[in-house]
Amino acid sequence: MLRRDGDGFQRGPIIAEELTNTGSDNALGISGIASTMWPDGKSTSMINGAVPTGAVSIELDIAGQPTAQASVNNGRFSIWWIGVYDESLTGEIRALDSSGVEVDSVSLESVISRAGR
Repeated sequence: MLRRDGDGFQRGPIIAEELTNTGSDNALGISGIASTMWPDGKSTSMINGAVPTGAVSIELDIAGQPTAQASVNNGRFSIWWIGVYDESLTGEIRALDSSGVEVDSVSLESVISRAGR
């Protein structure tokens, strides 16, 4: 994970959790979650995984933040947000089809509990 720093970029240390829910043709799977904290104390986090058949995009709703959206590529996604992931994180990840209809969803609370946090 990089961020702009003057004319260059700054790399943050990454703390990652590998998860075993890889999804299926009919289920949204979360395969990893990661977070980094920059020297100024700001954090960026991300989740990646696989989508069920028919899903073309992902929405991430985190309490207190705008809804984030990401495209699906070859059945996989990666989506990020400003902030850390911990036990207090609440929200939902939704897989959507081309009409914007929800195909499947996963609560962030269940993702965090699988990560052992």
